[in-house]
Amino acid sequence: MFELCDIHGALTGTETRHPFLDVRLLQYMLALPAMPWCRNKLVIRRAMKKRLPEAVLKRKKTSLPGSPEFARVKTSGLPRIVPTPALSRYVNADKVPNEAGSIVELRAALRPLGLNYWLQDLAGTLTAGDLR
Repeated sequence: MFELCDIHGALTGTETRHPFLDVRLLQYMLALPAMPWCRNKLVIRRAMKKRLPEAVLKRKKTSLPGSPEFARVKTSGLPRIVPTPALSRYVNADKVPNEAGSIVELRAALRPLGLNYWLQDLAGTLTAGDLR
């Protein structure tokens, strides 16, 4: 998952950080007893005690009434796939739907799109790396 971070960072002068994979944070979180600290987001609520309003800290966890991604796709449609040459090894781009009738269909339609974006990025990284 992180193998291209060093190459990308060297080419762009940026550094990729993954705070939830910091060993110190992981050791701390794994050392916490599940009860009561992992119930109802107690750790986060205590950590944010002086930074968030009381109403936010005491609010019960609520779910969204629907999927924001699905609502957006319903109004504007799925992004058009412009296949990379490598995508054809895995996906028949002509069969990727332009719309989704359900969340399941949306997730299935987004998989080849995500793969295509990843392949584009990979091709760009390898091309830039070959220039040295």
